[in-house]
Amino acid sequence: MGTKGKEMSIWDQMVLATKKSKLKSQPKPMPRSTGESSEKQEKESYWQYDLEKDGFKPKTDESNVSLKKRCFSWALFAFRVVFVILALVRLLNYHLSDNKSISISDNDNIQDSFEITIAELPTENLVHTDQLLTYSFGNSWGHPARVPYTPYTGSPYNKVMLELFTNVSGRQYDRLGHIFIDNITVWRTSTVEPYDNKTIISRSSKDITDYISLFQKGDPLELTFQLDNIVTKLQDGIFNVDLRIHYFNSPTPHHGRDETAKDFFYHYATTPPNRVIPLVVDPKKKTPLLYYPIASQSNPRWTRPLEDFGANLDGTLEHARLEVFLSGNAAEEFWYGNVLDEYVSKFKNSFHEISGHGPVRVLKVYLYDGKNEYLVATMVPTPVIFTGGFSPALWRPCVGIDAFDLEHLSIDLTPFLSLLKDEKPWELQFEIVSSLNDKYKDTIGENWILSGNIKQWTNQESKMDYGEMIQNTFNSTFDVNVIDIDDPNELHQTVNATARNEVASVVYLDDKPYVISRIYHNEFISSLKFVEDGDDEHHVVGLEKYNIISIYEEEAFRKSNPIVSLIDKSSWHFVGNVKTLDIDVPKSEMTYSAAISRSVDRFKYIRDYTSGQEFEVKNSQDLVDYANSHDSIPHIIVNALKGSQTGSSKYTLAPSGNYGSGDSVHHVRVFKDYPFKEHYNRDVVVSKNSVVFDVIKRDL
Repeated sequence: MGTKGKEMSIWDQMVLATKKSKLKSQPKPMPRSTGESSEKQEKESYWQYDLEKDGFKPKTDESNVSLKKRCFSWALFAFRVVFVILALVRLLNYHLSDNKSISISDNDNIQDSFEITIAELPTENLVHTDQLLTYSFGNSWGHPARVPYTPYTGSPYNKVMLELFTNVSGRQYDRLGHIFIDNITVWRTSTVEPYDNKTIISRSSKDITDYISLFQKGDPLELTFQLDNIVTKLQDGIFNVDLRIHYFNSPTPHHGRDETAKDFFYHYATTPPNRVIPLVVDPKKKTPLLYYPIASQSNPRWTRPLEDFGANLDGTLEHARLEVFLSGNAAEEFWYGNVLDEYVSKFKNSFHEISGHGPVRVLKVYLYDGKNEYLVATMVPTPVIFTGGFSPALWRPCVGIDAFDLEHLSIDLTPFLSLLKDEKPWELQFEIVSSLNDKYKDTIGENWILSGNIKQWTNQESKMDYGEMIQNTFNSTFDVNVIDIDDPNELHQTVNATARNEVASVVYLDDKPYVISRIYHNEFISSLKFVEDGDDEHHVVGLEKYNIISIYEEEAFRKSNPIVSLIDKSSWHFVGNVKTLDIDVPKSEMTYSAAISRSVDRFKYIRDYTSGQEFEVKNSQDLVDYANSHDSIPHIIVNALKGSQTGSSKYTLAPSGNYGSGDSVHHVRVFKDYPFKEHYNRDVVVSKNSVVFDVIKRDL
């Protein structure tokens, strides 16, 4: 794993060494991905420019999560068996009930690819649809598609969604897709990898209502779609895309703009911003993307001046939020399974080169005025497994959760507005680090792709003002435990990290003082086990994080409950194993098995502490159970999602083209109540890369 584009060159070295030593077999590097092979002339010419795919060192397996700080050898087996049994039982129950079943295409030359967390478009309240772009991305590296677009200005609408259709044939890597509207990042996605000489088609959608202010002005816009692709004799796949925009006018609850503390908070937490400006602003760049680190072997901070932050505001700036789209690529795609630098050559004699810099990545954001520095946030990004990741056969045709809609990090700037309203030359500074302990270097590999936006909420009739910042604290831990025994065939590494920020500022509403508080908390663990000279890898990876934004009566801060809080929690759990099965020297082929179990749980809700209604929420299911057991509730459930994916595969790397198949079970439960309702379960069973069961149950 982690060898995309270089599997066969590594394999050639192994075969050569095997023949020279006349060994019966030779350990192999753990493959990362795709159904492709590479030739020397291609490597010399274009791989050096392929920032998404180059720079990989044979990194094997990735791990699943479980934040229990112990490495149990039976975790993978138990997780898989229990999940499969429960999923099959659930599917059987659905099958016996009156539920909707998804049809599967009979065409042997066409294969649908899909993500279970991508919902269908609403079937009601459609106002208007426009075709935005039809384009073929062949040799499109550095050449994004651009088209002008004039937004719809007819009937009223309150919801905007994008719908993307993609098809590709032949051989090709998975690629990142970036969609911008007037340089505002509205969607980061990725593509499928074609396989089995089929045309692979996919459909995905994205709610972009948060950017509705761009459309409601009626001014002409520019749509930019960046999908960097390279076509060669071996990698000949061309991505054909069709992008559409849909406008809806859906019924939604309404909260007034009375300047009470509660309404002030609800407006911020539940309505789109009045203004959005791009995070990356550089006229020299074709698109607003930043590739980090800026220089190799170091982590210089990237700075973003804020001259435009307070310019041209339509009223008083009441809230501000930073959103960052951040994804590791090339040598950083599997950062959460990396080893500390001193162990990267542990298995070099068996041709396993493991990626270094350790398994922790943290985004750190600062505010700086030329003299004073304030830490704004420290956040661990959620890992993403793309369609070529780990073992490509695991994600055919049901791709990994979030692969078609990569998450963004949301960082609240509201507590810092008291600082930003002065005339100082403020700037944002960004860095991505691999350590929270001075004992270990914090450098990272290449490359991370960063973009984002600054969102602002203004009010022409505002009765608020900001007072001083009264708290800004940061606490972290970084613990490492490595067992590097005398046996050169084994390595055990466990790294635990936590990071917590707390910020609070005074705000005045009608001259009455309140406190706005913000807490960001991250917990991460990566436990890796390499045995059999690196041929057998076991990983356990876990991430839990929560963001809590609250408003208090000033005298109640640090003493009692807030008036209301916006609570956003998530977890990502992964257990994985990759093992070499066979090396066929005459055929220059190597075969490996892969098995994974991973789960995600994320939920976001607004809790009204003045209601007197107590409830405890530990996970998304608690929220769903609470909502289903009450006719009406004073709290608002924004969303609650729980998903799991379990699978196993057998995959072969070969000069003529990689091949293999996998079996997998996928489940998701989505419960959204605000501002638009959406309730459904979906279960999918895949056997030998063919869907044998796919059921959706709606309106739970």
